[in-house]
Amino acid sequence: MAKDKRIKGCSNPLCQKAERKSKFKAEENFCPICGSELVFVCAKCHGPLEDEGPNHKICGGCEAAASDRKAKVIDGGKKMAASAGSVALAVAGVLLRKK
Repeated sequence: MAKDKRIKGCSNPLCQKAERKSKFKAEENFCPICGSELVFVCAKCHGPLEDEGPNHKICGGCEAAASDRKAKVIDGGKKMAASAGSVALAVAGVLLRKK
């Protein structure tokens, strides 16, 4: 069985651990400061997270933002490759004309 790597946070918004976005292990159940129940939180934004299993560490909003960034990087790479290809063709054409 794989180790549960999810994180928990204090559910009491008035607790200093909640304000500081302190992270607790998945096995812990109660806040050591206020005694409130600990809930699973997103590893990136520290927002509340549904308990969907030990592999679910990031909320839907953070997953969507990450996939948007990934799509932009891939799109930018395609544009750079296309422009680099056209520059290479232009350079090759100039070199062929000089011969």
